[in-house]
Amino acid sequence: EITLDRENDKLSIAFYKPLGIVSTQPEKGYTTAVDLLKDDLPIEKLSPCGRLDIDSQGLMIFTTDGSLAKAIIGENSPIDKEYLIRVDQEPTDAQIAKLRHGLSLDEKPLKRAKVTRNGPCRIKMILIEGKKRQIRRMCDAVDLHVIGLTRTRIGPVKLGDLEPAGWRHLNDYELTNLRKQISY
Repeated sequence: EITLDRENDKLSIAFYKPLGIVSTQPEKGYTTAVDLLKDDLPIEKLSPCGRLDIDSQGLMIFTTDGSLAKAIIGENSPIDKEYLIRVDQEPTDAQIAKLRHGLSLDEKPLKRAKVTRNGPCRIKMILIEGKKRQIRRMCDAVDLHVIGLTRTRIGPVKLGDLEPAGWRHLNDYELTNLRKQISY
């Protein structure tokens, strides 16, 4: 059932983008995240807050609230995003240190990342920026190959127990905490 945010009659949802699905830009022969939502939601009004490449899965937020979208994906947004990454080998201390700080993409230094081991050949990474294919490019720069990538959190919004292609409304706690960031 569709319910609107009580505060401003806006719709904001958490969505689990499955592997093999294009986030936003339709490409010939590929299904978009919006295609998976169109039977349940008024998709013509929903905008994605960020993207995940076709080879990644996990949390996306869609909203009809432009100021909320800007708070999440604006260039200076302080909202962090958490990813679980599977790589082809056990990362060394030097590789982890370089991922945390010291990399540049497109000749621009990246903001500091929080990077920790999360099991054998697994890394947890928390970023406050989102350049195109950033995590894959960062890992390539330190000779790690990404085998799997899942976004598990955007600010206070967690993927939780959503199933692939599933969605839910953002709750009052999530909306309140995201809105606190609007005045960044």
